Amino acid sequence: MDSIRSLMDNHSAKLAEDRESLGRNLESDLSRIGQAVQDHASRLAEERSLLSQTLESDLAKLAESRSSIDGLVAGQVEKLAEGRDILRRALESDLTTIQSTIADQSRSLTEDRAQFARALEEDLRNVNTLVHEHMDRLAADRSTLSRALEDDLAKLAESRQSIDGLVAGQVEKLAEGRDILRRALEADQIGRASCRERV
Repeated sequence: MDSIRSLMDNHSAKLAEDRESLGRNLESDLSRIGQAVQDHASRLAEERSLLSQTLESDLAKLAESRSSIDGLVAGQVEKLAEGRDILRRALESDLTTIQSTIADQSRSLTEDRAQFARALEEDLRNVNTLVHEHMDRLAADRSTLSRALEDDLAKLAESRQSIDGLVAGQVEKLAEGRDILRRALEADQIGRASCRERV
């Protein structure tokens, strides 16, 4: 039971470590995603600032030269279109990066869950194997103890028979001794009586 309890404790500690590692990996991935979003927002802000500066410069030029307004407007429209296209491509790139990061994280989480499930199943199989082996050893020990007890009882019965035989022999010897002593006493009494008669 101690080995099973120790194995279950080790398994619980391993599960806690796996959960903690998975939590750290998730926090790290979320941090990277947040950093990517923040970097994208910073780039957007910089591009908006650059675009604003360009627009202000163009407006200043429009104020200085009314005669070139049409050309400047056309150029500004073109620059705005280019700026929108640059901004669109940057946004699409960042969205693609974010989606790829999320997809990678999802695959990593799925693989971690599958690996964790396999490890848990393996540990449960090991625990069941240990329990069955322990039960088999207990059954074998009980069988061995039962046979030893039966052998001891048989030896005890043989010893009792031997003791009973010894006691019976001793009783017989005591009876013979009492009979010899009785005959000797009777002979002594007869001899004493014969001596008295002669006296």
